[in-house]
Amino acid sequence: IHSYAQTVSNEGTEFYAVFPRHVPSRSGFGSELSLANYSVFITSKDASSGVVSVGSFSQSFSVAANTVTEVHIPRSQAYIDESEANQVLANRAIKVTVDPGKPKVVVYGHIFAGARSAASLILPKEALGQRYFSMNYPSASEGANYIAIMVTEPQTKVFIRRNGADLVTNGVTLNPGDVYQYLSLQDLTGTEVVIDSLGASCKSFAVFTGSSNSVINTPQCVGNSLDPLYQQAYPIESWGTTFGFIPLTGGNS
Repeated sequence: IHSYAQTVSNEGTEFYAVFPRHVPSRSGFGSELSLANYSVFITSKDASSGVVSVGSFSQSFSVAANTVTEVHIPRSQAYIDESEANQVLANRAIKVTVDPGKPKVVVYGHIFAGARSAASLILPKEALGQRYFSMNYPSASEGANYIAIMVTEPQTKVFIRRNGADLVTNGVTLNPGDVYQYLSLQDLTGTEVVIDSLGASCKSFAVFTGSSNSVINTPQCVGNSLDPLYQQAYPIESWGTTFGFIPLTGGNS
């Protein structure tokens, strides 16, 4: 008797990330803008190696066991400006690939500029799915909510739907390396992103959601905090029913 099973974790050998719209804070809180940057952080419980690539940029990496390696991504190759939203952009996906035969790694992505930053765990290809729901937060002035989509196989078609209505007519068709960033001044929380069940039912894709400039009320401070929200969405196949959390202390602690 043979039994077959599989387990999905945050370890993998192939990852896709994105550098979406970001509203930076002023440099030194002055008048000059500090443009956003993006870094990939790679770690592993075993020594490994691979390549990080986007556009014409390609850099080999090596990581010793239980350490972290940072790879800085050139802004010119990966950043998606507001003017480039709502269109398919070729070769904008940040891809992390482990060398053949090398141990799996874990990947994080970090956006930072001035006094603002946001980071996300990056899911491996094996953990990607076919249906997601967006999580966002109301944006401040100059900001917007976003949904960024990347695929792992050619000619993958997805739909972006809000309350049953398509936000993009006839959906979006992408190839590996492409990125589609949907921007909206409205809160996109609850928007569904789903595979085309007719033409791409066996394909998976990655979704990142958030806000380029969220308003976080801070009564104990002067003014409000304006920070980006950046996270990779998890497919509904990975959702659960029981969750634990650690509450934070209040006051000045």
